[in-house]
Amino acid sequence: MPWDYIYDGPCQIEIKEMEEGEKKNRPVDAITNLEEFENSNEEENNHCLSSPQQNSTSFSGFLIGQDEFSGETPKIKRGRKPNRPKQAKQIPQSDTELTLEVIRYKQESDPILKQILKYKIEGRKPDWGEISYESVQLKFWLARWESIDIKNGILCMHWDDDTKNGRCKICAPNSIKKKILWNLHDTKTAGHLGIKKTYEKAKLSPFYWQNMQESIKNYVNQCEICGERKNPPNKKRHCMKSYVVGVPFERIVTDIAGPFPITDDKNRYILVAGDYFSKLTEAYAMPDIQAKTVANIIFRAWIKRYGCPIEVHSDQGKQYESALCKEMCTLLEINKTRTTPFHPRSDGMIERMNRSINDMLSKYIKSQQKDWDQCLDFIMMAYNTTRKYRNKPV
Repeated sequence: MPWDYIYDGPCQIEIKEMEEGEKKNRPVDAITNLEEFENSNEEENNHCLSSPQQNSTSFSGFLIGQDEFSGETPKIKRGRKPNRPKQAKQIPQSDTELTLEVIRYKQESDPILKQILKYKIEGRKPDWGEISYESVQLKFWLARWESIDIKNGILCMHWDDDTKNGRCKICAPNSIKKKILWNLHDTKTAGHLGIKKTYEKAKLSPFYWQNMQESIKNYVNQCEICGERKNPPNKKRHCMKSYVVGVPFERIVTDIAGPFPITDDKNRYILVAGDYFSKLTEAYAMPDIQAKTVANIIFRAWIKRYGCPIEVHSDQGKQYESALCKEMCTLLEINKTRTTPFHPRSDGMIERMNRSINDMLSKYIKSQQKDWDQCLDFIMMAYNTTRKYRNKPV
């Protein structure tokens, strides 16, 4: 549930002293008991369930909503089931709510917080020789000795934030951490948000403990419902590099342009092939883009004339990935390479050539656009007999 809070005093949470004879039954929050989320043993749970609800004061600094659960909640089994979405975990309502009496009992039962309570009641901060052998958790709270105080029998810590006077937070024992995390992340109004937003909610909550951000991170990462809906992480790919060739016709590139208007000779597509070193480019009109037609033109028009290249580069079209094309490359001992999907820059030379062919053809064809195959040889001769600027000597 969301932590709705009210600012009415120097601290965000103002603890009222209990008057004599005053008996109230106001719950601190609606964090209900769940054995699944309980870290303490069964004996401690049973003691909590039998703790009195009467004579308990409440925090006036915040109001926390409550979900109503009726009936018995079925246990959620671990593991994923295909084609069956998981339901949100629910905490069944227990007989005893988490009141001030329960929080006080939990702190007194906690092996770390009970020592801090003892030192605070005695009014003395232990010296280093007395606590040097103690745990890191105890030293964590003792390092915040000036910010910690006992209010109404409950250990609290002053929290400095963006507000003018800050706020007081309850030092949460280990036995209620998962209940708090469940309310911050799993309830319907919590929304199963991510780590950062859940942590922002936790900073507004009335509780504080050591490594709170790390606890939230681990809890959200282990949430099965979030894991099913979360998008997979993007896989980083290595940066593309330029391919350098050393001699003419060592590596050629090929691509298919079209479809164009059907000519009188039934041609509709253009097969473009070029040499990476010399930039020599050839264009061949063809009626279809079947693998047999493409392989036949590459062999009879290019390989028979210029020789067999070491590598042939193309996109991932089915014509170039066909069994016929692979058999031809195997027979002629040609290394076949391909572009990355949806990334035409890896085939940039031939893609730029396709644009140039379209531009030159548009300036010579007739209005019916059925004679472009007759102009193809002429424009390719014009292109190949023109000096390329990138090959110009320095």
